[in-house]
Amino acid sequence: MERNFEFSQLTSAMLELARRSLATIVPVFFALFAVGFAIEFYFPDGIWIGIVIAIAQFVICYFLAKGLAQHVGLIGEGETGPGFGSYFGVAFLVGLGTAIGFLLLVIPGIVLTVRWLLAFPAVFAGGNSPISKSWEMTGPVFWKLLAAYIIGMLLIGVTFLAYSYAYDADQTVHIAALAVANAAAAANSIYSFLLGFAGFVLLRDDSAALEEVFG
Repeated sequence: MERNFEFSQLTSAMLELARRSLATIVPVFFALFAVGFAIEFYFPDGIWIGIVIAIAQFVICYFLAKGLAQHVGLIGEGETGPGFGSYFGVAFLVGLGTAIGFLLLVIPGIVLTVRWLLAFPAVFAGGNSPISKSWEMTGPVFWKLLAAYIIGMLLIGVTFLAYSYAYDADQTVHIAALAVANAAAAANSIYSFLLGFAGFVLLRDDSAALEEVFG
């Protein structure tokens, strides 16, 4: 039987998960912000900075994903859960696939991003083929997840707008624009993980489990 949820349930679950996970979210936000800002400020002309920032984001977001997995019960008390290698493998494949999709006129990238939103929680839930599992689970609720993802894309818009002011500007404007861009990018990364984990739990668990996690 295919599981489903209402959009209001998804947003409520995300807000509740964010509230319960503040101790994890806050340091991750500042770590993402600090790494991105420092690299772009001190090495503005480095052709390698995009790769370095992406790798740093993968590493930092592992701790975010692991923390969220613990908060929603995918990792039990005293358990360590999947190692970084399992997470990184999925992150690499998802990142590569969506990057190629965005190069193909953007729309394929958005579709792949939404269909693979649940891949990271699926890693921590155990089992094989988390990417395939995400594709299967998101089918019935694609449009609701897309609507929620589009809200997060507003943060991406802020990021690109800020970058447009960052270069060829005086020092003060440059620093302020870089700060806004990296803050919005960090917030978008966290938003995407909250969306993925909340959606995964809503689709995976029964009513009793949901009450325990989000009640």
